[in-house]
Amino acid sequence: MRRRDVLRTCGAAGSVAGLAALAGCSSGDDAESDAGSVALELAEFDHAESDSGDLLVTATVENAGDAEGSGTLYVTVEAGEDVTRESRAVTVAAGESTTVEIEVGFAYERFRSGGSLSFDLRTD
Repeated sequence: MRRRDVLRTCGAAGSVAGLAALAGCSSGDDAESDAGSVALELAEFDHAESDSGDLLVTATVENAGDAEGSGTLYVTVEAGEDVTRESRAVTVAAGESTTVEIEVGFAYERFRSGGSLSFDLRTD
């Protein structure tokens, strides 16, 4: 059981590292750079059981840029053949972070017995 927890955590950490590498990518439009840069990234996450017995994901999004940034954080939960995806809109001031909670309609015990999380943070 511990091995699965380690693999799940490593897989999610790999997703976070991949997102961090892509954070701040832009189209190269000069009008955007005149307005300041936005660099949203998923800084950390955790999961727990909600009061209703579902999976509760807590994620912290940071903006290392010098302009306010908005985006959507997508969380995908998989366990066996079951897949659920939820999303939250986020807006983060320059140099700040915000924490969001996402209750996923997925039984926490089902997730604990072999589930995995993946994240996708898309800027507007």
